[in-house]
Amino acid sequence: MKAIKKPIEIECMRLTLDSIQEVMQWCPACEPRYVMHEGSYLNSNQQQYSRVFEGLVIHTLEGNHLAKVGDYIVKGVQGEFYPCKPDIFDQTYDILSE
Repeated sequence: MKAIKKPIEIECMRLTLDSIQEVMQWCPACEPRYVMHEGSYLNSNQQQYSRVFEGLVIHTLEGNHLAKVGDYIVKGVQGEFYPCKPDIFDQTYDILSE
């Protein structure tokens, strides 16, 4: 048996460093994830750390998924959100408008 995906229009946004806040307002299932990186030593007793944006955690029915910068966030037909890697997105979807 073979099948073809039904042509259903979806909403999506691409996660970039400039779109983080906009994506988070649009996707209530998303929350930012940061990682701490060691920096330079301030003196022999102190070390400097910096928070670096790692991506957005998307809470789905299948568990938590991490969307990294460059990934698409897709809103499915039942209002669910999930991440999609750019190469898979390009094979699956055609952008109608921005």
